Amino acid sequence: MQHIYLNTAAAGLVPANFTDEANKLYATFSTYTSANAEKWRDETQPQIRQRLAAFLSVPVVNMSFLPNFSWGINGIVHSLKGTEKVMLYKGDYPSLLDPFKVNAFEIRWLEDTDGFTIPVDMMKQRLLDDKVEVLAISHVQWMSSFKFDLGDIGA
Repeated sequence: MQHIYLNTAAAGLVPANFTDEANKLYATFSTYTSANAEKWRDETQPQIRQRLAAFLSVPVVNMSFLPNFSWGINGIVHSLKGTEKVMLYKGDYPSLLDPFKVNAFEIRWLEDTDGFTIPVDMMKQRLLDDKVEVLAISHVQWMSSFKFDLGDIGA
């Protein structure tokens, strides 16, 4: 029996060629671990950063690798003063919401209008009216798959 897995946002499908390459990498770490780890850090990782920067058309100095989203968002949250007014969508990823909640930020909550739509015009008006300093929102919502037009939000 075959299954179709559609929850790639939570646990993405892993292509076979990626698994093959990852297994090769781990095999190199099973012998001469320290030397191979240093080679990866000094040679392979910079090559990957350069390729990714070229693909995204950004300067390589603007590329950074993080262990995961939670690590990155916590770093951002802890770099803030903690007194900022933050706007969040109630149905967003817990990994985005929790760092602001745990650190007691003053939160302005957005809600959808019909279980799906979050009107950008309403959001923009609330950003201005409430004098929000930080908007933290996912490009694509995990429960509904609602996708924001980031260009419109920033306009």
